[in-house]
Amino acid sequence: MNETTNQKLLAGISIRTLNIIMFAIAVILAALLLLATNQVSDSYEIMQDATEEYIECQSAAQNMMSASDYLTEQVRSFTVTGDTDYVKNFFEEVNQTKRRDNALATLEQYLQGTDTYRYLQEESQRTGKDGILRDTPRRRRLRTAAQPVPGRDPGCRTAAGTQGHDR
Repeated sequence: MNETTNQKLLAGISIRTLNIIMFAIAVILAALLLLATNQVSDSYEIMQDATEEYIECQSAAQNMMSASDYLTEQVRSFTVTGDTDYVKNFFEEVNQTKRRDNALATLEQYLQGTDTYRYLQEESQRTGKDGILRDTPRRRRLRTAAQPVPGRDPGCRTAAGTQGHDR
């Protein structure tokens, strides 16, 4: 009896009903696959945008560091040698090339409203447009040395006591 009941159940499901059930399952699986593909595509776009932003911020940070290093190098070189070409290079970077300012503007686009951006703003306020700390002895010495002194021989290099005329 048990065997005949099983045969009736198997015989009771028509092939048409079985095909409809399998088709419905296939449609559901296709919809799930399409949804998963769409989510992966969206995630990929988000990751691609984040990667581009990271690369741009990294490049801007590198430019800011190299510009700051360059400005520091020019100040130090002038202080040691007294060669005014270093002062010209310094002010050319500050007023024309502006790598540091451009890098800060790029970082502002991506970091505005973050603690990192707030820190950069505080540091920018602490330093002048030229990247040197305000009112430091080095800055005053550079400003003084860059100005012509009446009666001083322009070839006389006395910045940092390197070379001077006999007295």
